Amino acid sequence: GGGAAPAAWGLEGDAEKVVYSRSQVSFAGTKALGDALKLFMPKSTEFMSSDSELWNFLCSLKHEFSPVILRSKDVYGYASCRAV
Repeated sequence: GGGAAPAAWGLEGDAEKVVYSRSQVSFAGTKALGDALKLFMPKSTEFMSSDSELWNFLCSLKHEFSPVILRSKDVYGYASCRAV
């Protein structure tokens, strides 16, 4: 690191730096994760040539498969007296 990012980068440059620094920490040991992905999703590893691509792939899964939280009114058709 060191040195300030050019002003022209704006927030985008900062965002890239954050993702990169997180990926450095998160992927200290990616062999097991990579092996699991190859085993369960063979096609998933074809485009992951770097840690940042692997990180982006995992983030896309998080958004694609994010759970939907159901409230009592959604399930039973009425609101619970304790529902917020």
